This record gives sequence, structure tokens and C-alpha cells, in this order.
Amino acid sequence: MKNNSIKALKRIAASVFAGCIIAASFTACGSKQEEASDLHDVMTRLSDGQIYEGGADYSNAGYNENISVPGYDTLEFTADQKEQSVLLHNPEENTCCFDMSLTLEDGTVIWQADSKLEPGIAFTSIILEKPLKEGVYENVKLTYKCCTLTDHAALNGSEIVVKINAVKEKK
Repeated sequence: MKNNSIKALKRIAASVFAGCIIAASFTACGSKQEEASDLHDVMTRLSDGQIYEGGADYSNAGYNENISVPGYDTLEFTADQKEQSVLLHNPEENTCCFDMSLTLEDGTVIWQADSKLEPGIAFTSIILEKPLKEGVYENVKLTYKCCTLTDHAALNGSEIVVKINAVKEKK
């Protein structure tokens, strides 16, 4: 019985020691990440628990690699009018510009932004290629082509499917 108790205590001590080693290595990785001057050497924990060391180019320190793209279900337009009031924005947390367009289901581009939309800025008015007749336009593509702020190099993009309600102007 005494031998079993000693063996159990040894197992517990070994588990605690192993836990301390593991905890210390996690703490060391965390502090290395905070203190690293060369981001290429930073060790990053992946979602499946593997360790990945360096290799990626982080020359844009602080660069947000996630792009927030606003989604819209429906856009309300005034029928038979080229100028439309909208609120199409680029969230300020983004580190990229948007080049935006609207394309009807048949492939007709009805609007293409004439300038790149920087973070924290919105288009509040757009000019369509041609006015839309009164009606509901389903499956319209709102396309976001994303690019870097400095040299406008292409990044990931997105297409959001929206509906446009074109209604007669109230008088």
C-alpha cells in the first residue's frame, strides 16, 4: 500500500512538473511575441495547437490582415434618376481601399466608383450609368475590389448580392 502511495505521489509530482514546463513555455512564447523586434522570428500559435515559426512577411507591422466588408440586403434607389443617395462605406479599422461597383443580374455594370474608398470614408451619393426603371432588381452584385493604401496593389475582394428597390420619387 505504501509503495502505491509513493508511486501515486511521484506521478502527481511529474504531472505538476510537466504542467509547469508547459506553462512556462507558453509564457515564454507570449513574452517573445510582445518583445520581438523582428516579426519574422515571432512564434504564433495556430488554431490546431501547432507552432508556426516565422517565414511570413510582416513588413507592414500593425497591418490588419482581415478586411471588414459591409453587407447590405437592399438598396433603395429613386427610379428614373441617375444620381442616387447611398451610404456605402469602408470601415475605419480596415487597412485597405475599396474599388466598388454595382452589376445587374444580366451583367450590366450600372455603377463603377471613380475613386478608391479609403478607410473611414463613405460614398453618400453615386451616379449610375443610366437610370433604373421602377421595379425590384434581384441578385445585383455589389463588388469590392480591395487594394493596399500605398501602391494600390490588389488584395482579396468580395461580392455581396443585394436587391435594389427602384421607386418613383415622392412629390
